[in-house]
Amino acid sequence: MVTTPARRQTFQPGIPDVEGVIALEKAPPQDEPDLTLEWLRFQMSTEGAMGEFRNFRQECEKVDSFVLGEFNFSTAASGTKIRLGTAQSVVKAAVVHVTPPFLDITVPAPGTRGASRAERIQKFLHGASHMREQQTPTRRVTAQHMAMYGVAFEKTEFAAARWGEFPEPPTEDAEMADYKEKISEILDKRDIHFPITDLTVNPTELLWDTANGSDPRWLIWETDISARWVKAHFPEWAGAERGDVKFSEIWTKSQVAYVADRQWAMPPRDHGYGDLNWTMYWPQTGFSLKGNKPEHLYRGMLHGNFEMIEGESALASHYIDIVRKAAWPPKDFIGPVGITADVIAKYEEGPDAKNAVPPNVEIRSGEVPEPSQTIIVAKDMLSAAIESNTAPAVVRGERPSGAASGYETSILSGIAGLNFGPLLEAAQRGLQKRNELTLRIIEHVIMDRVTVWGMTEAGPLDATIKPSEIRGHYVNVVKLNPTSPEEAERKLNLW
Repeated sequence: MVTTPARRQTFQPGIPDVEGVIALEKAPPQDEPDLTLEWLRFQMSTEGAMGEFRNFRQECEKVDSFVLGEFNFSTAASGTKIRLGTAQSVVKAAVVHVTPPFLDITVPAPGTRGASRAERIQKFLHGASHMREQQTPTRRVTAQHMAMYGVAFEKTEFAAARWGEFPEPPTEDAEMADYKEKISEILDKRDIHFPITDLTVNPTELLWDTANGSDPRWLIWETDISARWVKAHFPEWAGAERGDVKFSEIWTKSQVAYVADRQWAMPPRDHGYGDLNWTMYWPQTGFSLKGNKPEHLYRGMLHGNFEMIEGESALASHYIDIVRKAAWPPKDFIGPVGITADVIAKYEEGPDAKNAVPPNVEIRSGEVPEPSQTIIVAKDMLSAAIESNTAPAVVRGERPSGAASGYETSILSGIAGLNFGPLLEAAQRGLQKRNELTLRIIEHVIMDRVTVWGMTEAGPLDATIKPSEIRGHYVNVVKLNPTSPEEAERKLNLW
């Protein structure tokens, strides 16, 4: 497979650089920006990508508050605040439906004589998927981000520390025995270590090219990191070793660069992966409106439900307050001021409480309010509206009203599970891209055989792949088949 070398667009600094931005946005998909400090400063400014993603990041922070149960809503001054876990339940249900334990990976043959090679690649990818989920699991976090933010990113890299490097050949024959022993140790290590790692990064820490759909041409990851760490890993960095600094990783389809405190920690260099080593999981649950703003393109399952979740929690809180007053009704103390005040101070409430009340002090129970059925009706109405905009409660295992049999519930659960279809399709596309990156890394970076062990539905397996067996054949098809217990029982009953 021949890869067309990426062309880079030269960035001319300006405030703003209108011509440079237009040239980049109109460029063909393989065009990349020229990685310079001026280009990075522009993207990190309000005129660049940082300003473009500002509203998206604010929406993500709002989603976080609802999933973590930290959102606010209006209640009485001394009223109870019960934050319902509706948002968390929706995200958890989505994750369960998108992350079945086993993957169905198919590698089509590259030709009439390539069936055996395709089978070896397919077997290797099955084992690699199992090993990476044991060593660096990412699928559940990726599914969470898709459900919450409407987009997720996963970074795939070659971990050289797991692989080991061959030492320099000795110059004297006396050292040859030690050299062979070291080589043997490294080869034994390579037989049991999988040198490719995955990392899921929160989209709020990233900036990326939105003009190229699901195949961005560049990506920036910025975090706060210790200056001592930067100096230890990049001794030529000219920054000061104190406190934390802004550390940026800049990736394109052909280059990578590291910047710390707006100074080069590692100038741009070719990474050799042959493609951008970041997988974008985009379920396309947002809207492609005029301008293609990130806050419109990337919308999770909770968007559009925030006010309804607030109202649902407020109604539940009001209901609890009324029930609490019914359990402990207010009491009126009538009598002389001094004696009454002393009785109030010593009065105890509870199942086993005993109080001594003087004869000249009278205690009367106040009116006990009855919980209004209107509150329950209103809450049920909001709950139904939230379900219609996210996923019905039946997908979380709740039996719907009117469903008398498990078979009927399984049918409804299967239909309701279609709400997670976009996330499921995005996960399949992303895993296909991750498998492609794995094969690219083995062929172009590792350039040596790699062995994996794994577990499939058929049992354990081990597989070895060589770069000569890949030869540019990266095509693979991933299918996820999530099945609930009720659905599995229904399928068995059909036999």
